Amino acid sequence: MLLGYLFLDEALTAGGIFSAGLILLGMLIVNEVISFKWRRLRFFQQEA
Repeated sequence: MLLGYLFLDEALTAGGIFSAGLILLGMLIVNEVISFKWRRLRFFQQEA
């Protein structure tokens, strides 16, 4: 949606910004740029 705004003269709405942010956040979490190590440590401590 941001690329459509930049190159195709589409309207930039709050929904477009929000959805682009969610997609970016999801990609960062999947690629472990943003990690939840505290959640993993708590999970491994319960198993031991």
